[in-house]
Amino acid sequence: MNTVAEAAVQALGLVASADSKLVGIVLLSLRVSLAAVVFGCLIGLPLGAAIAVNEFRGRRALIVILNGLMGLPSVVVGLFVYLLLSRAGPLGSWGILFTPTAMVIAQTILITPTIAALSRQVVADAWQEYREQLRSLGETPSPRSPARSSPTPGTSIASSCARSARRGWVPRPRCCGTCASRSRRSCSRASGARRPR
Repeated sequence: MNTVAEAAVQALGLVASADSKLVGIVLLSLRVSLAAVVFGCLIGLPLGAAIAVNEFRGRRALIVILNGLMGLPSVVVGLFVYLLLSRAGPLGSWGILFTPTAMVIAQTILITPTIAALSRQVVADAWQEYREQLRSLGETPSPRSPARSSPTPGTSIASSCARSARRGWVPRPRCCGTCASRSRRSCSRASGARRPR
């Protein structure tokens, strides 16, 4: 019991005095975690969005795999990376075992399925909710623009909002330009506008 209390007091003393070694360890952990999150987002966000807005064979199986990998134990990932980067492993010639780079690789593998699964669910919900509205506003796949064949909800919603703001949501009578200021009933050339007999 005394040993635990002494260790706690010593740890608090190191934190209070801002020990240089402790600060270095904390900064290294933050750099490794931040790098893993960045790489995980670069891989997981596009992957999740692509799965959400595209229909292809094996999509359900891929979604099940992603959801299952969210519960992947960190011990399994660490053992896999160790076997991969050890001297007897296929990437042993890199010589990065027990380095921050190996830690980034392991954490990226661990976090990428979670980011991909969560982003897929968010994008799928948004796509399901706004798909008909976006299509009614003209956001449909065009063979002349392959980049728009699978629009993401964020881009489509932003362009649709800009288009709606430009139009002003003001209903205009379908008539000629010379009588645009007149009402639809008084326009003699308005399409389908006839006075009741």
